[in-house]
Amino acid sequence: ASAPVALVVVGQRFFSDGVIPGVGKGKTSTGLVGLAVDHDAIPKMITKYNALLLKAQEMPPTAQYRINVEKICNHRIAAATAHPDDPEKVEELCNCGQVEELVQQADDEMVVMEMY
Repeated sequence: ASAPVALVVVGQRFFSDGVIPGVGKGKTSTGLVGLAVDHDAIPKMITKYNALLLKAQEMPPTAQYRINVEKICNHRIAAATAHPDDPEKVEELCNCGQVEELVQQADDEMVVMEMY
């Protein structure tokens, strides 16, 4: 006997794998030119924002830039850690774009930190 299959209904379409087109694992486009969908964006966020926290340790503890970077990183890491399988929730909590954009923002911030 095979395992029961859960069906997800979207409009009049049925999806036996639970993947909803355009949402989560069913996302096929960010809608942004040059920014591809990345289904591994949340683990990448955690890794990259932790790297930013380590890099920030090189700055004086009273530097306002360090303080601000640490607050942003800690907030985004907490959101990503709390909702590892829900990119839409991470996006809602971070309120700074799609998870793919949040990964790009971490990369961009590291470039800026290298200049500090």
